[in-house]
Amino acid sequence: MADEAPKPYDAEAQPALVPPPLSSRARRRMSAANEEEAEAPPRFPSYSGAEEAGASSLVPSSPSAPPDDARDGGRRLGLQLARALESGGYHPVVLFGTAFSGKTSLLLSLFATLVSEPRLETGILLCDPILGSVDGVGRKLHEDARRLFDVGTQAFIAGEPTPKTNVSLPFFIPVEVRPTGRPPQRFAFLESNGEWYRPLKKRDQRYSDLERTAPELQAAVESFIASYQGGISFLYLTPYTQRFVYGNEDANEDSHEIEGASLAISNVLDAYDRSRATHRMSDRHLMLVTKWDAHSARESDRAESVEEDRPALLDFCYGNYAQALAAFQRLDVDPDQRQLNAYVSGIINKDGRLQLKNDSDLQGVVKSYPPRLWTYLYRNALQAAGEVPLSLFPEPPRKPALVRAFHKLLDFVSGR
Repeated sequence: MADEAPKPYDAEAQPALVPPPLSSRARRRMSAANEEEAEAPPRFPSYSGAEEAGASSLVPSSPSAPPDDARDGGRRLGLQLARALESGGYHPVVLFGTAFSGKTSLLLSLFATLVSEPRLETGILLCDPILGSVDGVGRKLHEDARRLFDVGTQAFIAGEPTPKTNVSLPFFIPVEVRPTGRPPQRFAFLESNGEWYRPLKKRDQRYSDLERTAPELQAAVESFIASYQGGISFLYLTPYTQRFVYGNEDANEDSHEIEGASLAISNVLDAYDRSRATHRMSDRHLMLVTKWDAHSARESDRAESVEEDRPALLDFCYGNYAQALAAFQRLDVDPDQRQLNAYVSGIINKDGRLQLKNDSDLQGVVKSYPPRLWTYLYRNALQAAGEVPLSLFPEPPRKPALVRAFHKLLDFVSGR
């Protein structure tokens, strides 16, 4: 099974309600982890943010703090985030990707879709601070989340450029999705710096000169993954290009960056296998080739070419993300828990997102990507909670490809 190409997510298929069996290695991990946690309280108190509650102890206050102290602080923060999300009923969505892989654009495309598309009959709102907001780390993390959800979403809708993420700590954006006639669901989306995952090798270096190929997984992220007692959706972003799709950057530099992105995702996947001991059977893993519109940027029929092309997608991954895909396929989970798909956040250049007012076909295809991903995440969350997985939206957000092709044929016959 390890050599099979990962399957695409299917927005219409019902996922299996019975969890897949654990491998023997996963069972051994779970047994060891349960022994370690047997004496721990089932819930960690919600962090109020007050200094007397230990805000300053979560992360070292000095940038020159010893590395071991910094990692200890990160582990405490990750554990506290895990307990807070558990008690708050959140389904975590953890994104991994290097700089310019499209993490922030993907998040903003998801938020903007529900904010600006009333026909989907689904609302979204920012939830209360996860760790409190009176003082300290909790307030800082929520302010980062609030700014991205509030200001970032409106800027994305307006077509403004998406700024590069530059934060000192990983933070979750806590939201509640409220579909009409379906159960509401809370999600917590992890946002982080792409630089944290960048391989250590510089362009003019040799691998043999390094002690290790990549930095350790950020302590707070690793601790969260190890500690969260529930299903998590993981998104691994492997961009078609690290450049702006419609720019003039050096193609050779792009090749070097993609090589690094592949190694970075491979290292992250190996870190997951080492650290995630429990609830692996409830996790879902989705590798997304972001900026998929780049593969057909110069083709005349943009609407058709921007749609996901399965053979072209697999060929691209085999040729450019071989290490990442190999690590993805050897992930110690059931094969049905991992999928591979393309994603388009929007037609974006260095000046921002284009509105596509004069190309309704292309606009429809681009707008179809976020609802499909939302449905995938919604079903994951319901299934992880032991509920029947449902479709998030009342009807497909766009006409099927066959219907569009039929309409094109009619237009050709009629001379339009």
